[in-house]
Amino acid sequence: MPPGSSSRRAIDFQTVLEAQKVPSLDALFSIYGAAAKLSNGGVGDVATIEKGIATFASVPLPKTAKAEGKEKESINRYEPAQIQKLVAELREKAGRRKANPRDIEKIARELIVALEPQVTLALAAPVYAYFLRSTDLVVSEDPLLLRKHRYLDFGPQARHAELLSQSRFDQQSEGAGSYFLGGFAQFGLAAGTAASVGWKNGGHAGSEAIAAEIAAIRGAIWARLDESDQRLLVLRIEAAREWIVESARRPAEFSRPERRDHGIAFAVTPSRTPHRHRVP
Repeated sequence: MPPGSSSRRAIDFQTVLEAQKVPSLDALFSIYGAAAKLSNGGVGDVATIEKGIATFASVPLPKTAKAEGKEKESINRYEPAQIQKLVAELREKAGRRKANPRDIEKIARELIVALEPQVTLALAAPVYAYFLRSTDLVVSEDPLLLRKHRYLDFGPQARHAELLSQSRFDQQSEGAGSYFLGGFAQFGLAAGTAASVGWKNGGHAGSEAIAAEIAAIRGAIWARLDESDQRLLVLRIEAAREWIVESARRPAEFSRPERRDHGIAFAVTPSRTPHRHRVP
């Protein structure tokens, strides 16, 4: 979303980020810049680091959650407690009258490493905000959703040979609850599945069809749609209808649909439409 945009979509995008307690990239950049200086000479601005760290939110697991093992560990790694501890040590070391630069450099390097989970949140969150909406129950009712993302499947049924799992939404009522799994290549479809949870659907593969429709609608760049696109769509639909009617009336002449010498086929197949046939 463009900075400062006031559109309803931009507001909803920001609402998703706020609901998931996402650290800002600006704060991370300022912390990293100050920590990098401290790690190279032991001299720098600790106040800048403290100001940035203060914006990091703590989202602990509920006491009722029965997460254990790697699941609990993967969620707790996003807690800022370790970072806050390092910053306190950094302030104490830097505040001494005879500060040891090597001690400060060591803590600053540890701090940079400890920022990794927060960087992961900040980079993954825009993908969530793009494909999900603040009104989706998985977003509005679960502030841990982003932190529960499993980039690698460590469940009991995990296939160890699969380094990067395909994107999917795993609805769970046990442990820490539902979560997303895998990378972001097909995240739109997984987000559609999550958004459709609780929707009534019928027929064969009804839930899959709804998820695909949600993914298509949310993944489209609607800002690029203009009036000429709508006219072209209408013309192609009308042309396709005529093609179907004529093929039923004259099956012998239309028995080879792969031919492209009837003219109308060019309108039906967008990917093969020559420029001279395009509607202005």
